[in-house]
Amino acid sequence: MTPGVLYLLGAPLQLSERFRTKHYTLHRRLGRVLVTAAMISVILAIVFGLRFAWGGTPEAMATAVFGSWFLACLLLAVRAIRRDDMINHRRWMIRSFSLIMAGVMLRVWVPIYDVLAAAGILDFSFETAYAGIAWLCWVPNLLLAIWFTRHRIEVAAAA
Repeated sequence: MTPGVLYLLGAPLQLSERFRTKHYTLHRRLGRVLVTAAMISVILAIVFGLRFAWGGTPEAMATAVFGSWFLACLLLAVRAIRRDDMINHRRWMIRSFSLIMAGVMLRVWVPIYDVLAAAGILDFSFETAYAGIAWLCWVPNLLLAIWFTRHRIEVAAAA
């Protein structure tokens, strides 16, 4: 099992308030394992993404920016929890989870391109499409997570 898949499978459990409350010690231990797996995953994503970019420079840039954001989210989440700042820890972990979903979204966007290209709706190469998909598979996720975490916390603070 790759580190990214481990993080992808374990993160939803970590985000569960019921699990966190009932199994706090396990939450902390699993969190350490998952952050380590995510760090390995992001480093591999950057290295392989830059080395084997099918979409050329735009894809390589998307990979580098994605990796930087993912790494920043993880480090800020760790920093927040070490300061006992649970609200920001949760914010940054939700954002990091939205980024790991890039692998899932990549597998959604590629078949969409294939169907549209086969139907004659799109008339450009897979390499060109992949350069755009490299951005589409993570940017909307991150923007949605940022909106969600800001909006949800503001609503909770107002209540």
